[in-house]
Amino acid sequence: ILTIPSPMLLFLSLFCKKNSFGIDIRDASWEYLRKKSLSYLPFCLIFEKLLYISCLRAKFVTVTNSFEKESVKKVSGVSSVILKNGISKELFQKLSTKCYLKNQENRISILYYGNIGIAQHLDCLINAVGNNVCYSVTLIGNGSALQNLQQMIAKEQFSNVVIKQAVPPEILFKEVQKADILYAQIGNAYFTAVPTKIFEYLTYGKHIVLGLPSGPAKNIFSSFDGVYIHSPESIQDALSVLQRVDLSKPVNRNSNLRKLKNSFIREDQKQKMLNLI
Repeated sequence: ILTIPSPMLLFLSLFCKKNSFGIDIRDASWEYLRKKSLSYLPFCLIFEKLLYISCLRAKFVTVTNSFEKESVKKVSGVSSVILKNGISKELFQKLSTKCYLKNQENRISILYYGNIGIAQHLDCLINAVGNNVCYSVTLIGNGSALQNLQQMIAKEQFSNVVIKQAVPPEILFKEVQKADILYAQIGNAYFTAVPTKIFEYLTYGKHIVLGLPSGPAKNIFSSFDGVYIHSPESIQDALSVLQRVDLSKPVNRNSNLRKLKNSFIREDQKQKMLNLI
């Protein structure tokens, strides 16, 4: 099974016997290249040509959402099978049984944990609520954008924003307990992505604010209770949506857990793949 978004892995299919391999597409990254400047167009065309040849020779092709399915069909003419992103059964069972206390501080506590990279555009959140006396922000993780964010926080003297290195699960659990709002974002360029971290967020029964472009992620997560969505990379809209969060209204955690269990457990999706092999 060849798992992409890396286009280089598709070269391997050229050396495999026809119908002896499958292609597992986790992200339609050729779509990103097509949306970039004209200088990326040759790379996009090469990627799509490789995808076309590989899909025709593969025993099966899987994708993570309906947008990717349509894109693969458009490029190759091959009908793919959707294997949804989600959460592992073990992690789901572990997190769904935990109890989460209310934040006792006066400020509304916002937490993000995960990769601190370019795609997350966390500067949007920081600029939206930096030095706003109503909010405190904690970012936990590492990544390519970490140093730039630290420099920005220091330069602007945002006293209500803290960045911490990645921590063990038991410490992370305590941070989640203290949070009122869990936050995540993907930039407009990553409109086909469905971040798996958000499935984890949904088990907690916390209010969630997401910056998401129109696409599969927005379609999926907007169906869950307690989820608020703002336009990605928009400081003004991020603040506006954060201010609309009604913390007095409990999140219907049981409803969210049922949806996750019924449709987004990874092991259930893996079984679908085993049936294809």
